[in-house]
Amino acid sequence: MPLPVPIFLFVVLTLPFFLNDIGFILATTTALWLSIDYLGKALVIGLIVALPALRFPVRLGSGWPRPAWLAIVGTIVISALSISGLAWIDGQAYDAETALQSFPPINQTWLIVFDLTVGLALTAIAEELVFRRLFLDTFSTRLRSTGLYLLSAAIFAAIHWSNGVGTVAGAFVVGLMLLWLTRRTASVLPAIAAHFLINLVLFWP
Repeated sequence: MPLPVPIFLFVVLTLPFFLNDIGFILATTTALWLSIDYLGKALVIGLIVALPALRFPVRLGSGWPRPAWLAIVGTIVISALSISGLAWIDGQAYDAETALQSFPPINQTWLIVFDLTVGLALTAIAEELVFRRLFLDTFSTRLRSTGLYLLSAAIFAAIHWSNGVGTVAGAFVVGLMLLWLTRRTASVLPAIAAHFLINLVLFWP
């Protein structure tokens, strides 16, 4: 049984997500916005790979999900519910008055393809490793089940602070479902797949 991940290491991993949004707000070009986004996520993944205290629990928690049928069904159902709910929130324009930044237009075809593949994969992997897998490895022995769900979802919602209250609320609900999927299948892989699918549909041009 591996030792819990130190809380200070988890805090270090969350900081780039919060600080990225400051960069997003200040970014004046699409290239700068995307560079901040990609580098922030790559930094987090790099830290996880480089530090044994993070790498080992991630490896243990990234095995083949069991039961496989639940991983497949859960990924599909959670993706569908999340896409529908987030699209509804977007349609209600809840973020119109509270968003501090917006996603820049991407005009080059190659960059659109890159962002929808590599860019979204970076986001899904980095966020799920931190806010589901390493969150569990940090707090599972420190919190009861209800506390785990509420804290994980709250932190995940908070990293979307610059996108507006609608996105923050939607991220909270999505975070609850993705944590359930990770715990129930004992693997972070289904949550990564669901996260990627959700973003792919929502950001499709």
